[in-house]
Amino acid sequence: MRLAKNSIYLLCDKVFILFSGLVLSIYTYRELGPEQVGILNSAQSYWALFGFLLSLGLESVLVQLSVNNKNNKLLPTAFVMKLIGSLLGAGLSLVIAVWFQDRVDFLIALLFYALGGVFSSFNVVDCFFQAQGRSDVGVKCRVFAKLVSYALHIYFLATGKTLIYFAFVTFFYNVVLSVSYGWFYKYSYGLKLISFNRSSVSISLAKKLFVKSYPLMLASIAVPIFMQSDVVMINSMLGGEEAGYYSAATKLIIPLNLFSTALVTAFFPYLVSLYGRNENVYYDACVSFLHGMLIYLSLCVSLFVYFFSDTIVAWLYGVEFSRSSDILKIQAWTCCLSFIGPAGTRWLIIKGLQKFEFYKTALAAIVNVILNAVLISSNGAVGAAYSSLISYAVANILFFLFFKDTREYFFVLLSSFKPSILLSSMRKLRNPEFKK
Repeated sequence: MRLAKNSIYLLCDKVFILFSGLVLSIYTYRELGPEQVGILNSAQSYWALFGFLLSLGLESVLVQLSVNNKNNKLLPTAFVMKLIGSLLGAGLSLVIAVWFQDRVDFLIALLFYALGGVFSSFNVVDCFFQAQGRSDVGVKCRVFAKLVSYALHIYFLATGKTLIYFAFVTFFYNVVLSVSYGWFYKYSYGLKLISFNRSSVSISLAKKLFVKSYPLMLASIAVPIFMQSDVVMINSMLGGEEAGYYSAATKLIIPLNLFSTALVTAFFPYLVSLYGRNENVYYDACVSFLHGMLIYLSLCVSLFVYFFSDTIVAWLYGVEFSRSSDILKIQAWTCCLSFIGPAGTRWLIIKGLQKFEFYKTALAAIVNVILNAVLISSNGAVGAAYSSLISYAVANILFFLFFKDTREYFFVLLSSFKPSILLSSMRKLRNPEFKK
């Protein structure tokens, strides 16, 4: 069964990114100091606010359609849509930033992040291979691109470069990754490379993709507000140094969420193929097993980070970032809430309830911004950590209780806390019928 193989590939990919990226980030933060770290991460977060134009909500929908769809115009059409969106996002972010920012280093860093976003349009190739059960292709491309960009990153560290150079590394990574995707797509599998001629792009198909993905695109407008407003608001209200302390703590938490993303990404094509078949028992078992794994894994991670936060920060960043430990203790518990987030999104897509993804993310974004405005002014960066924790609870658990169509998922989450449900699901998935 390819599920186990794809899960192993994706988990290895995330583990590699987690540890290698974390080590480089630690040395980079030590080199730059809290203030430059705050500016660098603020520029990255600012670009992320326009990320909905890059994503267009297409990734999960493209995987879903590619599982059983053999339309050879699907991939080129999605690529052109993402390319146009990324160019619009890059232009808007830079124009608006010029009006509100007068720091040259911030603007140059933002330029590199925006250009990198344009090249990331090529990730439609990864979506295609995921749908074919070939997650290893994306893993190989990402690992190669990371290794090449890490070499440049290490060179910049050794030569004492400023924050602008480290923003350039992100742009360079996306360029190398795009070339790698193109090479695999054209040469390894004998398929035609994405073409820009009119016959390869379907306007009617683009409309269909937009109709299916626009709720996710609307949700992706709220996602960066939900995820990135913390750093932007801290930088605006308290300055770059406080943003640096907060970013240092967040940098340790965000990579941990890659584990859940890898598991959900590997499971998604199988959930799509199982849903609606007579063997719904296997779909239910697969859903219960996935959520049980995510819940218990996240609980272990949260407990470890909470009890060892002081030691982790002191050992990794040094005394200069000691104020980050209080933030990390709070953010540790977001793992219990964020791990299940990708699973909830896929559940909505499979059920045809994409519009609720926008509703839940928009609600969480509104809650996060309001709480940030109140708590940052009174509690500093620690307040932003509390607002993030509450927002995750609203988005990934409480929201599903509010609507009749989504209430089923709320009870799926509750039942997944029972060890007996997890064990029962494992027994069902061992059935030879499922492995077919």
